[in-house]
Amino acid sequence: MIVEFGVDDAPLEVAIRRAPAMEVEMEHLAATDEIPLRAFFWSYGDQFDQFEAGLDEDDGVERWTCLETKPGRRLYRVTHPARLPIVDLYHHAIEHDALIRSATITSDGYRARMFVPDRDALASWREACGTDGLSIDVSALYGAEQTPPERHHGLSDQQREALLIAGEEGYFSIPRETSLAGLAEQLGVSSQAASERLRRGMENLVDGALVGDDKRE
Repeated sequence: MIVEFGVDDAPLEVAIRRAPAMEVEMEHLAATDEIPLRAFFWSYGDQFDQFEAGLDEDDGVERWTCLETKPGRRLYRVTHPARLPIVDLYHHAIEHDALIRSATITSDGYRARMFVPDRDALASWREACGTDGLSIDVSALYGAEQTPPERHHGLSDQQREALLIAGEEGYFSIPRETSLAGLAEQLGVSSQAASERLRRGMENLVDGALVGDDKRE
């Protein structure tokens, strides 16, 4: 089954506080006997200088490297020290045969989707996290074969919101009834962030609704 949840002690908190318009999407998490937790993630927006200054200041970041730079986004590798909330959460997940499938970090906090074998494993994982002082806020629980409406076609909440508002405000109309700047203002982000959110949303929508259907056929 799939559990969607959030935590109070979000990783990269200092970086996000320094650059509140940035969005982070987790690409991969891994650990070894020598490395408590290594995270690979994409960061989107236009406040990279502030974001990276925050990475330098964050006690929860042991070291970081920018691996790739593209317009409006960068790929980072971050190594976290031991006894960090996200490190404990990850290791408890492994201990209970759970798998974190995706995670996002924004100024609204940390949200993740995780596969768990069953409700007993979920309860044991939450109990283990609670022992370490982690408060887990579960927002949804459903079968692994099911997809809740807001997650259809792989859209994140932010991407879905951007596409819905763009449609409602006539951004896709000919001629356009609102500008990118107007759309960004409604979303509360920069024009660059709004453009990137739309682009990623449309990419996921095409991949999920068209490419995915073609593969199934």
